[in-house]
Amino acid sequence: MSHSLYASKTLALYVFCLFSLFSFQLVFAAAHKSHHVAHHAQKATPTPENPFKTPFDTDSSTDSSDEDITPTDDGPTPDRSPGLGIEFETSSLELHSSTCKLEGTLASKGKEISGHTNTYWSLTVDTTAEVDGKVKGEYILNGKEIKLGAGTAAPAAENVQKDLVKWKPHATMSGNSFDLLDPVSNECKTWKVYAPSSSDGYQRLVWQVQATAPMPLAGLYALFELAKTSPRGTDPLLAEGERHLNRMVWVNSEFFQNSPQGNAATGVNTNTLAFLSLIVSYVKSTNILGESIKFRSAIMPRTDFVTIYDAVKSNIQGNLYELVLALLCFRNYEDEVELDSVWCDGTLKEPKLLPRKSEELTFQIQGKSPLSNFKDRTSFTLQDWMEGLQGTGTMAKNVNEALKKTTTAPVDLMAVFDRWYDGQIGAYGSIQEHLYGNSKQSVPLFEFRNLEPIKADSGRNLFLEATQGHYMVPNSTTKSTAIISSSKSIDSGILDRTNANTRWQFGEYTPITPDTSLSNIHSSAFIYHNRYPRDWAVFHRSASMPARAFVFLR
Repeated sequence: MSHSLYASKTLALYVFCLFSLFSFQLVFAAAHKSHHVAHHAQKATPTPENPFKTPFDTDSSTDSSDEDITPTDDGPTPDRSPGLGIEFETSSLELHSSTCKLEGTLASKGKEISGHTNTYWSLTVDTTAEVDGKVKGEYILNGKEIKLGAGTAAPAAENVQKDLVKWKPHATMSGNSFDLLDPVSNECKTWKVYAPSSSDGYQRLVWQVQATAPMPLAGLYALFELAKTSPRGTDPLLAEGERHLNRMVWVNSEFFQNSPQGNAATGVNTNTLAFLSLIVSYVKSTNILGESIKFRSAIMPRTDFVTIYDAVKSNIQGNLYELVLALLCFRNYEDEVELDSVWCDGTLKEPKLLPRKSEELTFQIQGKSPLSNFKDRTSFTLQDWMEGLQGTGTMAKNVNEALKKTTTAPVDLMAVFDRWYDGQIGAYGSIQEHLYGNSKQSVPLFEFRNLEPIKADSGRNLFLEATQGHYMVPNSTTKSTAIISSSKSIDSGILDRTNANTRWQFGEYTPITPDTSLSNIHSSAFIYHNRYPRDWAVFHRSASMPARAFVFLR
């Protein structure tokens, strides 16, 4: 039980995200070396002198540059070491300005609030609606500074919680006025809190969570698999809620049972399956006209699709567009695959796309065009998108001309047209970060969206409760919990298993009601409750094998 992570559920969420990323990257770094399908090792992308330029700075853009990325505080790291950025967003922390007009309001997105910043975190403003002088508050753990394994994210998250509690933002607070750092204009410099209305309202704020970090494609594939085969909510990097998980399509080997475009089930590796899972998920989801296309998927690539495709294209045969069309005819049903009758008819061996679904292969765009020769309302098709990844097609040619690039340069149309909204999909261009523990391998960055929401003051001080209840191994000198430093900035204690009350907590999920039936146990379930931890330990010891381990995490 951690001493420094008790402050709020915010910190617990961060730790889960962090260690999940560790697990995925370490496990799949090893798995890649022995995978049965050979694939080319990626060369590390050289660090550009200035990677933070607008993608529409067409005077200096080149076909292969890393200039087509957007500066944000959730990443990427300047030295490409693996980082972690976390965003805490809420629609209920409203900030108003009586002088900031719409253009200035929208341009203020991402500006930091004076007095609420640190090297590793900051309070910024976010624009969720096109309304004059109205923004939302958003805390960001700086993904350009926070590195995986450095021990800086947990203290940063704790300081965010402390900052909010100290500030207690509400409409009637004394001195309700604050300035933005580096404001776009004097008219948009000073703001005030409009909501919440009461002094304790901050405690009821619900924060939506997004996490940005590098992830190997094999790890991404595992997330898609978990979304369809495990109890919902089993991984903190999966979106919270059925609606988001249902939009995820886990493209696995069963989707290739009829060898579409000559791709046999045994010949497609997990990296390719992860790429195709992303593509099919974006296609099968829908969004409201005028709403950002980023909402189609809870896993959003910050590295563009061109770079991801480059990593797997040698493993794909035939026409990419026709391959994706064929994959649309399948859907996940628990851990099985069946014909998706909403999209296709026919059989699993000979599926056929329904004619009425053709119109859903067009992505309708309505926002604010950053390109003079493209209208605010436009569209592109799935075929345009797939051809663009390969540097072919009329739409890719037109976009490249608008960007003053070579007309045959590969281009991610999904990333380009997301600029009509807020420009987040593929916003880092070809930028990747190193695989954790392996600086010679680079992997794409992803934003994991719609994670389990949290409240600012919802957590209990479980470490303090355990100490006061004498549930932890004590230190006779300090007459308190014996502190063990499990990693930098994280102090922990060990449960005292000799304490009957602690054993009770360990077995808290063991039923104790009279109708509980236990095999080969003659005592009551109530009495067996405390014996359960010992039996669990015996099971671990008896079941362990060389190179394998059973781990129980609580």
